[in-house]
Amino acid sequence: MYDIKEIWKARIAKALNELMEEAGLEERVDASQVIAENPPRPEMGDLGFPLFGFAKTLRQGPPQIARKLVEKLQAAEAGSADEEAGGTLI
Repeated sequence: MYDIKEIWKARIAKALNELMEEAGLEERVDASQVIAENPPRPEMGDLGFPLFGFAKTLRQGPPQIARKLVEKLQAAEAGSADEEAGGTLI
């Protein structure tokens, strides 16, 4: 059985590494460094990933990092769907 938190931690670590590479940083993030937690209020979603720990390294605020992560994760999902469709979009 898959642990959804671990799957998302790995995806976020990969996206963070891409952001760091784009920023010219040599530091890399391992999935174990990404924290997954339950948000304090249900309307905030099912899972939360605090980004404060990466703000100093990336020299950006957590909201800016979150927006960039969303873009990377959506692009990765679109690429994944394209691969599953045999290289064509349906």
